[in-house]
Amino acid sequence: MPKTSTNTVPVLLVASGGGHLTQLEDLAHRLVPGRPASWVTFDSDQSRELLDGQEVDLIPYIGPRAYLGILRMLPRAWRILRSRRPELVVSTGAGVALAFLPLARLLRIETHYIESATRAQGPSLTGRVLARIPGIQLHTQHKVLANDRWTFVGSVF
Repeated sequence: MPKTSTNTVPVLLVASGGGHLTQLEDLAHRLVPGRPASWVTFDSDQSRELLDGQEVDLIPYIGPRAYLGILRMLPRAWRILRSRRPELVVSTGAGVALAFLPLARLLRIETHYIESATRAQGPSLTGRVLARIPGIQLHTQHKVLANDRWTFVGSVF
């Protein structure tokens, strides 16, 4: 069973369920090794099993392009960011990233968005929106997509 806590953690890892969560869990071991982390993700069998024993804020599902769901999540995202007080927020998307990363930047927290490995042709809608927000560091999992704005960080493959 995931633990919940309001302790301060250096790293907050934010992901939708499914592949986004699996990729972030895999990448987290390489990106922030040994640093205490807390998670924000959807409440599902997958998240409960994958993150068993870790600090997790389980949130309601936000569907693809569910802009109203993202807006509804903003107050909760604000409370989580203010209570956890992370030094770094990392997300692999999708809509949940749109609720958390802009607020994290507003609070002057270092933020990183890692585009899904399945996005081999270019950024997702989430990635394109976040690219317009100054200070969010953008990462791709495909060398050919790296440029002056998107940094290659390796791949889960």
